Amino acid sequence: MSISTTRSASSLRTRATIVAAARTLFPARGIGGTSLRDVSAAAGMSHPGLLKHFPTKGDLLRAMATDIDVAADRALTEDGRPGDGLADAAGLLSEVDGFDAMSVLLGVTGPGIEPAGALLVARRLQTVERFAPAESGEVERSVHDLAMWSGLQMVAQYLPELAPLAQFLREPKPGDVPAPRWVSGYDKLSSIPQVAGTDTEGYVKGRHMRQQILIDATEQFTRNGYHGVSVRDLAASVGVSASTLLHHFGSKERLLTAVLRRRDELLAGRGEEVQRGNAAGELAGLGSEARRDAREEPGLIELYAVLTSEAASPTHPAHPFLAERYRRTIAYFTSRLQEYLRASSAHESGQLWREAVRLVALWDGLQVRALRSGTLDEVGAHLDAHMGRLLSR
Repeated sequence: MSISTTRSASSLRTRATIVAAARTLFPARGIGGTSLRDVSAAAGMSHPGLLKHFPTKGDLLRAMATDIDVAADRALTEDGRPGDGLADAAGLLSEVDGFDAMSVLLGVTGPGIEPAGALLVARRLQTVERFAPAESGEVERSVHDLAMWSGLQMVAQYLPELAPLAQFLREPKPGDVPAPRWVSGYDKLSSIPQVAGTDTEGYVKGRHMRQQILIDATEQFTRNGYHGVSVRDLAASVGVSASTLLHHFGSKERLLTAVLRRRDELLAGRGEEVQRGNAAGELAGLGSEARRDAREEPGLIELYAVLTSEAASPTHPAHPFLAERYRRTIAYFTSRLQEYLRASSAHESGQLWREAVRLVALWDGLQVRALRSGTLDEVGAHLDAHMGRLLSR
């Protein structure tokens, strides 16, 4: 064996070691929360040594996504055509180390993220086209299935008790995961404004300043993500000192939570008149609500899509807040579907929580897809189609 061949083999082994370390760290800590120094330490090598193989985080993410994609292709090829179509295919891919987690973390665009994310988006699209092919003229259905799957991957990062996520891509079967206790644990949820919970922090002196900080922080977090902006950056955008910002919010983590609460309160307030009506009217009007939000508050939708993708790692400061938000939202829509059931007797009440999970997943999947494509226009139309099918059963 020549010296060059030996060196090449050694280089490939080193790259594989680095990628393996990255596949462990990125899902656990997130993309913004993991530095190349962290990866080099986990791989047992120096930071300069890692940079010889991957000069940027984007280079490493692309190599890792390629590694995951190859493993995904192998999983589908070795098992042949899954018997239950897309549901079984999604189940096989969920078993590929890092596939679901990185599909979520790479779900939105950003510096160095787009090429890696595009690989996993393409893998999901190819899988939908192969295992759930749309009939002629049913392009909408393919978009629906892809968005549903993407959204379920997202929900599963926050609510692992719902695994395996593939069960929500097919009809119920004996042995499926039963409804978690928390589905019926929010009996007093009667309107969307309560979904976000109650902000018990209250306002301190300087209410106007606090609101201005929230407005500017919303823009900063949307543009740069949580890890991409510092307390000094946030303070400078408002024109105050870092100590003044911390006086109002205590920490960057508490500021992020306040931003997310404000986002929910603003959108919930706009839909309050709809939510006070009957369940059938509210559910049928979700597409209209999505169109109104896209028209009037696109920045708030973008903030949510960016942070739910970024905070999918369990160590992210917003992860507990968003996990609780998912529980409350699913419980809320379960109760609204039950209300509809009492008036129409159109569904089995025991499975309504599954439909609530599917609805929440679809909505989130559509919003992330829209963020990648640059337009929110189609979200409402897809929700209209989904709710039309659901309510007419």
